[in-house]
Amino acid sequence: MNVNSDKLFVQKIARVCELLDSLSMDGSRITGNVQYSSDLPEVTNLLLDAEGIDDELDHKIQGSKITFYKVNQIFKNFEKLLSDSSYRRKIPADYFYLIEDKKAFYIDEENDYFSNYLNIIKLYNFLECKADHKNTDTGNPSLVFLSSKKLLITDSYSKNDLIELQELDSFIARFSTEESTQGVSSKEKDQILKKSLINFFKDCDVISLSQIIQDFTKLNNSINDELDIYMSKFSYDDVKKDVEKEKVDFIVRLNKVFSDIQTQLIGVPVSVILAADKLKIGNIANEDPNRLFGISLTNALVILAIGFYAVVLTMLIRNQKNTLEAIKDEIDHHESLFNSKHKAMADKFKKSFSQIKNRYEHQKRMLLWVDILVCSAFGVIYLIAYTNSFSNLEILLPVMFVCLVIGLIYFYVQYD
Repeated sequence: MNVNSDKLFVQKIARVCELLDSLSMDGSRITGNVQYSSDLPEVTNLLLDAEGIDDELDHKIQGSKITFYKVNQIFKNFEKLLSDSSYRRKIPADYFYLIEDKKAFYIDEENDYFSNYLNIIKLYNFLECKADHKNTDTGNPSLVFLSSKKLLITDSYSKNDLIELQELDSFIARFSTEESTQGVSSKEKDQILKKSLINFFKDCDVISLSQIIQDFTKLNNSINDELDIYMSKFSYDDVKKDVEKEKVDFIVRLNKVFSDIQTQLIGVPVSVILAADKLKIGNIANEDPNRLFGISLTNALVILAIGFYAVVLTMLIRNQKNTLEAIKDEIDHHESLFNSKHKAMADKFKKSFSQIKNRYEHQKRMLLWVDILVCSAFGVIYLIAYTNSFSNLEILLPVMFVCLVIGLIYFYVQYD
């Protein structure tokens, strides 16, 4: 039969099986019952046409019971098909039919029912190309991989292993190109593949294709990790050492943001004490000979000096906050570069970057509280000075204190 007749033969057999009920196959004998008597003429004509295409086909009709004989291109089910070692490694024909499943395979048509079967064959053929040696013993073929030890892979798998192999095409593509990738030659990639495969099944000397199918996702990730590490020219320990060193550097720089202004912060309580000591309050403020518009000039000078110091210190805190944000941008940029360069290992170092970010948040809160305390300290001095620079204005103290609290709350909400 030629290609067109092969396909036509399977199509006619497939139509016959659609019209039959209680299908069964024993050896080369297929039996079934016509579901409706009106379908009997069509079944008869289809079988006669099929016999005309392939004279090896023979059929008998006994009432509604149909019996026909054929081995090639017709299989009982997937289990029966896979019981033949050669059909586990290549398709039995370009066109064939599964009796119990009532499914037809056509090489020139896509069918999701057979896609997993075809992908497993593709996987075996890929491994066969990469194997160091192939055992072609009749009925017991296997692939030999050599690295730190020898690993044999048999072609055994069953219908239960006909599952989806995610990212199979991308996996094969990474090792199929003859060109070097990021300086890694195809020969080096093959060595990485063999090493990773043997390490993944390190407790086994012989494995089946079924084991590879069931663990394909984990195996794929493991091999990709090894390849990514090799491509980056780093071992895991080297990368870890670099990340830890950079983590320490970032934390030191974040701590320095606060330590740089510690000396100036020590001056806050000192200046508050000195200011409070110099302020003239009560009758002393009222009796101060140096008064202008009822305000003690001594208090005014103290307030101006305190105000200047407060403004300078606030500007310094803002400057440190900008420095903190610049370091944060650098941390984010560094993490982005690391994730793109070491995709396979990125998840393993999330904790290190998380520790750096937590330190940043801590320093940011510290600057916020310093800002609040500085404002509060100098705000209290202003309140004391203001309420004691005038007579009979003590009622303003609680009012201004409430305004100060509201201002601090608004400042906290607006703080970036």
